[in-house]
This record gives sequence, C-alpha cells and structure tokens, in this order.
Amino acid sequence: MPLGLLGTVSSYSQMLRKIAVFTFLIGAGLVAILRGKIPVIEQYLGRPCLNVSIPVLEFSIPLGTFLPALGIALLFRALKFHDRISDLLGIRSCFDVNHILLPLAKKVGMELRGTELEALSKQRRRLMSEVFYAFASSTPSDKGIDTHYVTMALDQWSWFWIVIEGIPLILASSVALFFGAGWTSGLVVLVICAALMLLLMPIWQQCKRYAMDEVCQIVSDPDRKKRIVEAFSALQDQEA
Repeated sequence: MPLGLLGTVSSYSQMLRKIAVFTFLIGAGLVAILRGKIPVIEQYLGRPCLNVSIPVLEFSIPLGTFLPALGIALLFRALKFHDRISDLLGIRSCFDVNHILLPLAKKVGMELRGTELEALSKQRRRLMSEVFYAFASSTPSDKGIDTHYVTMALDQWSWFWIVIEGIPLILASSVALFFGAGWTSGLVVLVICAALMLLLMPIWQQCKRYAMDEVCQIVSDPDRKKRIVEAFSALQDQEA
C-alpha cells in the first residue's frame, strides 16, 4: 500500500478524501471477492468490454471491479455516509457531550446539572462552535491552540470513520456470499468484519485521548477560558 495513504491528515477536507479513498479500496477488494465466488456477478462484471485494466495508485484494477467500487465511494462521499451512521447511532453527539463539552465545563469550574445538561445536549452544535471549534482549528490562529493537537485528532477520526464505512460494506458482502457462494465464504468475510469492529475500541480510546489533549490546551489560555465560562453561564441564565 502506498505510504501516502497512511500519512497524517491535517484538515477536514483531507480527512474526507482519505475516507473516500479507503472506501473505494475496500469496495474494490469486496467486489473482487464477490466476482471470484459468485458466478452470476462475474458473468456481468467479467464481460470483455469490462476487462480493461485501470491503474489506481500502485494497483491495476479491472474496469468491472473499478466501476462498482468507484460508484460506492462516490455515493458514500456524496452522502457523507459516516455522518449518516454517526447520526443514526449518536456517535458524534455522544462524543461531543461526554468527551469535549463536559470536560471543558469541568476544567473551567462549571458544574452543570439537570436541565442545564439537557440544554447542553440540545445546544451541542452551537456550543461546539463557540467553545471548541473556535479554538481547535487546523488553520493556525492567534486565538487557537497548536495545530499539532488538531491534526492528531483529525487523523485518528479519519481511521475511525474508515472502519465505520467499511463495516456495512463487509456485512453486505458477507450476506451476498452466504446466499451466493455458501456459508464458508460468507463466514470468512464475517470474521474479517468482526476483526474490524474490534479495532474500533482502541481507535475510540485514542480519539478520547486526543480530545482531552485539545481540551487541556484550550483552557490553558485565560481569554479562551473566560469565553468558555461565558458560554456555559448562558445555559444557567436560561434556566434561572
């Protein structure tokens, strides 16, 4: 695998590109497996007009494999499929509240209770913009923290979302193999999916670690700390 694919991303747009590239590669690998195991798929994708080889990175991929994988990658990219999964499972909202906003409140001495916690969850996006993204940006700023911390967090999240997008693709392929090629092939792919799911926990822990690093950096500046106190105080004022 080209080393560039394993490089650190330093912006949100780079993260999206990295996710799309890996979704394409995962899709291409799964299409190749399906073609080799299910005759009816090979019948359609192995036609002479689709046997042209397409150079991709350091690989050569048949057009019959390239086109479905490209379609998957473009669809997932257009839908921001990892975001849709995150919305469905509440991944990002849970992380924002429990591992960014509440630690920030605690670090500045704010104790949020009951209705304040409800207000925090409802106003999560606004608060994240005011007390986190205003300071944790990949673009250098006098008001922001060292971009090194942001880059490390972005890169870790890119791997998390790559796995998140890969899991449903692998699950769908395992189902197709169960019905089209027998339980053995389907089970092998299912085991691969389980291994990917196990990867999520250490990646998640690293995401939490880098988020805490960012939180600590943000509150290390008195002006930033003051703005955070004001933002969280507004929650209390609304309940007064």
